[in-house]
Amino acid sequence: MKYSKELKNILEKENKYFNRGFIPLEYNQELNDLQREKIKTFYKQHKRIWLGNINSYQDKTVLKEYKGEKIYNFEYDFVIPVFDKQLIDMITDYQNTKYDSKAIAEKIDQIFNRVKKLNGLTLYWV
Repeated sequence: MKYSKELKNILEKENKYFNRGFIPLEYNQELNDLQREKIKTFYKQHKRIWLGNINSYQDKTVLKEYKGEKIYNFEYDFVIPVFDKQLIDMITDYQNTKYDSKAIAEKIDQIFNRVKKLNGLTLYWV
């Protein structure tokens, strides 16, 4: 996927953060703000984007179209440039999986592989 120069810079900052050689602290505003910046820049590039949450609850939808509203830490797990029913079905299937750590891990991998295939981005919060 071709990223705008601004989005490339944000992803480079994010990579530098993770390549510092230490595990992020419990809370790091720098990284959290970078995720919000990533969403806004992705929005500028694509004009319409959807935010997703794999651990949504009954009061929250799996995919929500972003329209410039405030984003809170840990609110979303990824951002994609297109609405995708298959991704919703995958997340719903994951949410309905009885506890089986191997099956759950495989389904999470499949979800994030789908996000990548859709040219989406994973969001990292601490």
